[in-house]
Amino acid sequence: MLPMAPRQPPDLSATTCFGLLERKVYLNIVDTFMIGDADEVELLLVKLHLEKRFVSSWVIVEHAYNFRQKPKGLFLRRILDSDPRFADFLDKIILIEMKEPFKDISLDYRPAWMLDDEAVMFSREYQQRQSGFSYISEHFPEDTWVIVTDVDESVDFSSDIRAQILINCLQQIGGKPFNVPRIRHWYDFDNRSNGDFHVPFQTIKYIKESGRPLSLLRSRGHTFGIQRDVDLCFEYSFCFGKSAIYQKLQSFSHTGFDNYIDVAIECNHWLYRPADGDAETYLCSNPALRLFEKIIPMRHNSPQYVRENIDRLRTGNVPVNYRENRRARYPRLAALYPFQ
Repeated sequence: MLPMAPRQPPDLSATTCFGLLERKVYLNIVDTFMIGDADEVELLLVKLHLEKRFVSSWVIVEHAYNFRQKPKGLFLRRILDSDPRFADFLDKIILIEMKEPFKDISLDYRPAWMLDDEAVMFSREYQQRQSGFSYISEHFPEDTWVIVTDVDESVDFSSDIRAQILINCLQQIGGKPFNVPRIRHWYDFDNRSNGDFHVPFQTIKYIKESGRPLSLLRSRGHTFGIQRDVDLCFEYSFCFGKSAIYQKLQSFSHTGFDNYIDVAIECNHWLYRPADGDAETYLCSNPALRLFEKIIPMRHNSPQYVRENIDRLRTGNVPVNYRENRRARYPRLAALYPFQ
């Protein structure tokens, strides 16, 4: 595992201005996440632009094998060195490259929804995540805040209002872990769900003392969280071309979704698999969470970088008549949960 370049610990101070109030903020925030395919590069750029004001380091873990144990090679170092759009971020990026095949280990925690083959995939994902934290715990002080995310999840520190909420919480919480609400977008940058998700903030000291694996701390979250009065963290899952979506379904930790993606995009809803039971019953059980709707990106519901680049970022995956498709395929759902 190789960091991109040896370097001194980052300067923990950041000067920022919120309206007319200027203050000196002393924080150390590290975001650690994985990257799997070159199609995720635009998502990585979104993440770097949104987090650059207050994240002191991004610890990115790349593996030469996907979670199905198929070799795919390493690509990120080449892209970071050759794409000028990354030049301003390189001094804060630590790239850990894993080149050996995964070892299959038993999971300490296995949720009820997880299938047998998924348990194998997630054990590999957890190994990759843990390698990022191993580096962080050795090279950063124990009061460092660690955000455990995915490449498509971005905490919006670019907004003064959102940053002020987060910074206030970090300064007042006294090192206790907490959740930041995450709003999920699927298939496109202007296509969102109203479901409640989170990103956990926790210090290195807390993670060490908890004795819990990083994967469990991410998936289970914490009892205390910021209320979602303002969207603070944005997830952009499968926000790339359809060919890349098909490839992603063949390589990521979840299994069984491969044959249903076309219907999911056509009707604009969460991915479904036969193991979840009848599709319409599955969607009816929580339509507010599992149905997506197109939005107009505005300041209150999207980051500035996304709004300014929406024409370039937009995938166009979701058809304009997705509600009609939904009504035709799921009449019971349409009666239960009327679409606009």
